[in-house]
Amino acid sequence: MIPELRGVHAEKLLRIIASTSSSTLTQSEYVYLTVALNRASKAASRPRSGEWEDTVGEWLRNHAGRMPVRQATLTMNALARAGAGDSCGWIGESLKALLQHTGDLVAQDLSLALNAAAKVLADENKRPAGGVPAEVLSLCEEVLSRALPRLAKDLAPQGFANVLHACAKLKIRPSALIVVEKFCISPLLRGSDSSNPLLGMNRQELSLLIYSLSRLFPPSNGSVRAVFEFAAPTVTSNESLKGMQDGIIKRLSYFTAPVVDKMSIAELANVGKFFVGCGAPDYSFLMECSRRLRCIPEHQLRSAQNLSLLMGIYAKALVRDAPLVCGVLLAAFMSCKNPDPPSVTRTLLAISRLDLVRNIDKSHRRNLLRLARRSLASSDQHSL
Repeated sequence: MIPELRGVHAEKLLRIIASTSSSTLTQSEYVYLTVALNRASKAASRPRSGEWEDTVGEWLRNHAGRMPVRQATLTMNALARAGAGDSCGWIGESLKALLQHTGDLVAQDLSLALNAAAKVLADENKRPAGGVPAEVLSLCEEVLSRALPRLAKDLAPQGFANVLHACAKLKIRPSALIVVEKFCISPLLRGSDSSNPLLGMNRQELSLLIYSLSRLFPPSNGSVRAVFEFAAPTVTSNESLKGMQDGIIKRLSYFTAPVVDKMSIAELANVGKFFVGCGAPDYSFLMECSRRLRCIPEHQLRSAQNLSLLMGIYAKALVRDAPLVCGVLLAAFMSCKNPDPPSVTRTLLAISRLDLVRNIDKSHRRNLLRLARRSLASSDQHSL
């Protein structure tokens, strides 16, 4: 019998998880545990990512085949959010379990599972040295190929953007890409049809979508161009810009510039990630972004993930005002409560790349080291 978990400290919850046996848990108890785990993964006082991996990761690896599909994907999501690695193989075992029950998957489950795998194995700051393991990539592609034909019609606009983003990060291969193009890209080419998911996307989802398509397909791909041409009018109403025939990246720069002043920090991070990820030689958008950042109220600069993404973007682009902008972003980052491990890693790498270590405030330096020791595995601390 599982004890009452409401208000239980996260570390005690992990001990309870570690002591449960798969042969004694009912489906309702799995639901109860996964709700508690997801709540704990968002808590400010959550245990270190290594503890999550050792306890919850091992638990999921052993239980994935027995628990309901929704609980398996929610637990994968909680582990990814907590910054856990995959040394015990919980991702592979979870995907194998999902393959045995693809008929039970719903659209949200597919999005959760692929994004969890991408966040853990394909994040640019924590991916394995050899990239996504071939076995896990094959499992992701098989889940995608089996489930997407049935579930694509049920994906919400955000679901389309998230699935494509996961595929881009995982770098799925041509055989699976054919399925993605048929069931995820084709629905985006329905023009003004009310069933077109593009019509329901906000600017953040559109920028994530275009970034993902740019990583999955070359700019010359007809589908990418068609999606871009359709999405552009939702970003700006300037008729002369819509008709430009320059390259996709340059056009997007023109399309986004007029609305930078209306973008949130999350939208700035997504669009900036697109430009720098594509290797665009023109960083005029980042100059507009710098101007916008100076105008965003301080209380809106409280997202550690987006702040660290922007620092990484500026550090990679090496634009003229990068050190100054990153100094402002770092000050905002240090006021965030309990930043997640990937955000801490991105921030440290950006500071290192810009050689800002000696220039930042001593208290910020001490707090960053404290965050690194608390949040990151020993091997990551050493490399950083």
